[in-house]
Amino acid sequence: QPQHVVNGKKCVNFASFNFLGLLDNARVKVAALASLKYGVGTSGPRGFYGTFDVHLDLEDRLAKFMKTEEAIICSHGFATIASAIPLTPREATLCL
Repeated sequence: QPQHVVNGKKCVNFASFNFLGLLDNARVKVAALASLKYGVGTSGPRGFYGTFDVHLDLEDRLAKFMKTEEAIICSHGFATIASAIPLTPREATLCL
């Protein structure tokens, strides 16, 4: 238990790994199970982690927002410089 009564006072047990009492929280359990789908890392670069549905959804939303046919997201600036920019530009391509 995260809390104990000591000399009539309610105290938090900070020596416990469960001092916040989250181990029995239903919302935390649901979130932990949901995290198994994508993991808890950055999920980038795609060449290492693969492409997830959330990558494609973000690119679709970004393209609609920017009013373009397509969009590409990269995990960091160097990935953009090294791969996306040299491979994709053609006439009327906007690189941000």
